[in-house]
This record gives sequence, structure tokens and C-alpha cells, in this order.
Amino acid sequence: MVKGLAPRLRIRAAWRALRSRSIALKLAVRLIVAGVLGLLVARLLNVPQDYWIVIAALLVVQGSVGATLVTGRDRMIGTLFGALAGGLAALLLQPESVEERSLAVILTLAPLAVLAAFRPPMRIAPVTAAIVLLADPSHTHIVESAAFRVLEIFLGTLIGFAVSLFVLPSRAHKQLTLKAAQGLRLMEDLLHRYEDSFGQQPQHSLLDPLHERLRSTLAEVEATVDEVRRERANRMAEAPDPEPLARNLRRLRSDVVFMGRTLVQPMPSPILTRLEPVFEEVAETIRSHLRQAARAYEIAGPPPSLDDVEAALEHFTQTLEQIRHEHLTQPLPTTDLGQIYALPFTLENFRENLRDLDARIAERQSELRTEPDRKPPAEPTGN
Repeated sequence: MVKGLAPRLRIRAAWRALRSRSIALKLAVRLIVAGVLGLLVARLLNVPQDYWIVIAALLVVQGSVGATLVTGRDRMIGTLFGALAGGLAALLLQPESVEERSLAVILTLAPLAVLAAFRPPMRIAPVTAAIVLLADPSHTHIVESAAFRVLEIFLGTLIGFAVSLFVLPSRAHKQLTLKAAQGLRLMEDLLHRYEDSFGQQPQHSLLDPLHERLRSTLAEVEATVDEVRRERANRMAEAPDPEPLARNLRRLRSDVVFMGRTLVQPMPSPILTRLEPVFEEVAETIRSHLRQAARAYEIAGPPPSLDDVEAALEHFTQTLEQIRHEHLTQPLPTTDLGQIYALPFTLENFRENLRDLDARIAERQSELRTEPDRKPPAEPTGN
């Protein structure tokens, strides 16, 4: 039995490791394909500087279709604007000597640099203008060079678009799903650390890395939200509006942090003795809900039940009422009273935000049902 179990566990661990790196592996494949296709197209067309097609194709391909669309759009706009500016400067100034061409570059880059500083899509414009104006006039005319730069960049961008759409396409809303689930699991881990430190100072060496990872994950969620919107605007995905999910994750993180700060403050011994076992029940049910919610959102399953959380919170409220009726809080200073009575408000906010999370999970499940050809991801059973 043990001999048969070990290979299955190794297979499952390997599968999880591959899934956690699937986005990066798919991106690597797309970059290879984009580079090869760019090189083939460049050699087929025999353009003067074929490497620009390859470079453009590689720069455009991003981790998701939505990010590729944004990057490609910005690159095409910036390239076109920079080539037009460089070509116009060449026609007006007619630079021939090295000094004249240098002056033309300076005069052209000055307004483009200011524009790029305030308009991120224009950041490639100064680069394109400089390339156009500094091209060797003995090989090609400056205006002709501008036309070739636009053609090469546009071809490379189109190749990047095609590769992102048809070679192991990675939709932004799928990436958002994975990152949201990761964020929920990090919140569960944080809550577990705070639970272990109830009524005493926690070990910051254990908490700080978790906080940093959670902040980083939620920042990635925010960035992915824009990519999902781009996909939805171009009718490339039927995913629900991602902003409510991002907002809910921000609020849940605030709940975890606020509750943690409240819990780790020292409490009077009689109240600590009464509240600690009850709160452990509350924290365990919330952690279990976060864990189940992460998995449900990941596989587009039904939202977990809130019944256990509701029962634990009711038990906590009753215990707090008993403490008050027994006058255990009367001799306490105001700061300690504020700490104790802040917990119910924090937990009530937590409950409301968990309900909102369940609504987001239900939206995700509804989205899957509207696409009958899609199936939830599953892990291998090892059989």
C-alpha cells in the first residue's frame, strides 16, 4: 500500500509544481514561436533591417492576451507617431552632415520625450524617431527608413498578436482566478499566524514575509484587472467584471490585518481565558471558509456554506455578552475595553465580505455554466 502511494504522491506534487509554473512555461513557448515566425517573415520579405520584426514580435508577446493587446497597441501607436515625427523633421530640416542630423535628433526628441513622460503609450516614439533620423543615409533615405520602421514594427506586432491568440493562449481572467485563489490562501496563512499569537506579540519574522507576499499578489491582481477589461472590451472573454473581485480582496485583506492587530494586543487574564477558545473556533471556521473559497473560485465550483462561520460568530457574541453580564470588563481601562469591543465590529465586517466573496464565486460558476465546452480544472488522481 505504501509502495503504491509514494509514486502517486510524487505525481501529484509534480503536477502541482507544473500548474504553478504553467503561465511562465506557456509564455516561454510563445516567445520561441514568435521569434521563429518573426525571423521567417523577415527573411521572406527581405526587408533592410529584418531584426526589427523579430524584436517587435518578442517585445509584444506578454503573459496574457489582454497584456499583449495593450503592449502591441502602445507599440504601434508610439512607432507610428515616432516615425511620422522623424520623417517630418527630415523633410523640414533636410539634414545631411553628422552635425545636422544630431541637431535634428535633439529638436525631435525634446517634444517627444515630454509627451512620453506624460503618455506611457508614447514611450517608444522617441526611440523610433531617433532610429529613423540616425539611419545611414548612404543605404536608405530617411523617409524611406521611417516607412520601413513602421512596416517592420507593425509586422512584428501582428505576429505577436497571432502567437498570443493561437499558441497556448493564456487569458487574463484565468490568471486572475489563480492569483485571487493564491491571495485567499495567503490570508488564511496570516490568520493562522495571528490565531497562534492570540493575546501576545507575534513573531514578525513569520508575519512580515506573508504580508509582503500578500501585498505583491494583490498588486498582481490589480494589474491583471486591467488586462481582463481589455479582453472583455475586445470580446475575447466572457468573464464577469473583475473590479468587484479586486475590491473584495482588498477589503478581506484589511479585515485580516485589522483583526490581527486587535488580537495580538495583551488582554487581561480572566477575559483572555474566556475568549481564547471561542475565538479559536471563529478563526478556524473563517480560515476553513477562505481555504474552501480559494478552491471553489479556482475550479468554478459552488461557494462554500457560511453556516459554520455564522454559528461560530454567534457563539463569540454570546460569550462576550456573558463576560459583560459578569462585570468582568468593569475594572478595565478604556483602551482595553476598546480592544475587546472592536472585535465584534471587525468580525461582522469579515462576515459581510465573506458573503461578497461567495457572490463572486457564484458569478464565476455561472460564467462556466454558460460555456458548456469548458470543464473545471482537475488534479490527477494518480490511478
